[in-house]
Amino acid sequence: MRAERTSNGHAERTLKIIGIGAVLFLLFVLVKSNTYGPIIEETRIRSVRWRDPHRFAAALEWNRYRLPIGFLTFPDGGTRLNLSDRASFYIGDTDSQVVRLVARMDKPKSIYSGFGPGIEGWDSTGFVAVITGSRFDRSEVILHYHVTPAGEIRGLSSVPRGTLLPDPNHPWATDYFEASFSRDSIMVVRETGGLSAPVARVNRKTGTLEPVP
Repeated sequence: MRAERTSNGHAERTLKIIGIGAVLFLLFVLVKSNTYGPIIEETRIRSVRWRDPHRFAAALEWNRYRLPIGFLTFPDGGTRLNLSDRASFYIGDTDSQVVRLVARMDKPKSIYSGFGPGIEGWDSTGFVAVITGSRFDRSEVILHYHVTPAGEIRGLSSVPRGTLLPDPNHPWATDYFEASFSRDSIMVVRETGGLSAPVARVNRKTGTLEPVP
C-alpha cells in the first residue's frame, strides 16, 4: 500500500509540474503576442502660412511610437503606443532657397492626446504658432506662441484681432500666387495655368524640412 501511495504521489507531483510548465509557457506566448512592434519615427507637415509670395512659415509634427501586435490589435486594430511627440517650426525664402529651423517644442505635459502644431499667421515681427490637443479628461488645450525669425519664443494668452497679415493666397494679392502643401511637400503656382512646383520637402531620413532647388 505504501509503495502504491508513493507511486501515486510521484505521478501527481509530475502532473502538477507539467501543468505549471504548460501554464508558464502559455503565459509566455501570450505576453510575446500581446506587445508592440518596433519603434517608428514619422515627420509630417501640419501647417504652412505665407507672409508674402516668397516667404513662408511651416509647422512640422514629429512622432515616435510603436504599433500594437498580436491580441492587442483586437478588435479594431488596437491603439499605438506614443513614446514622444514634438513640433518644429521653420521659415523659408523661395528666392534665396533657404529653409531653416527657428523653434522646436516638445509636447506639453498638459496634453494627453491629439497633439498637433499649427501656424495662425504672420504679423509684422514674426508668426503666431499654436499647439493643440486634449487633456486626460478630454477638455481642449490651445496654446499660442509668438515666434520671431531669430527664434525668440513668447507665450500668448490670446491672439489680438487684426494683428495678423492677410494671406497672399487671397484674391487681392498683387502677384499671382497659389500655394498648397501635403504631408511631406510645400508647393506653389506662380502663373495662371501654371504647374505646381515643390519649394520645400521633408527629408525622411533626418525628419527635417529642406528646400527644393
